[in-house]
Amino acid sequence: KRVEEWRETRKKLESYVKEWARLKAEEELKRAEEIGRGVKLAVVELEGKTPSEMITLGDYVRRMDKNVVVVVFSTVNDKAWLVVVAGDEVKRRGLHCGKLAGKILALIEGKGGGKPDIGQGLGKASLIDKAKAKIPELVREQVKVD
Repeated sequence: KRVEEWRETRKKLESYVKEWARLKAEEELKRAEEIGRGVKLAVVELEGKTPSEMITLGDYVRRMDKNVVVVVFSTVNDKAWLVVVAGDEVKRRGLHCGKLAGKILALIEGKGGGKPDIGQGLGKASLIDKAKAKIPELVREQVKVD
């Protein structure tokens, strides 16, 4: 019986996370900045979210707009998780999420990387503000002009 209760609770939690991610994605897409070359950039700072929750959020945003790059930070104490995802059109034009994540993480004294579809890693939360100013240029360096 307890196993069944646990499964039911887990399903409810997953449902709440998905609903939060969908609503947050709509909000962040409205705030995304046009950074040139037809690319929008959404940089999101959260507290206490897991990489899984960050990925869920990023996936919702990139499904809503094929020209968006989503950079999500989540802080816990002085650690900062980072997740980078991008819409299909931006990836087609050369953006590699794993390489972008690695460059951003280097700015926050962290390590990470990934695949063309997703990049992630861990760095220092205290350095996020310094890194945020450089993210638009890092994105533009990777995206080819059609």
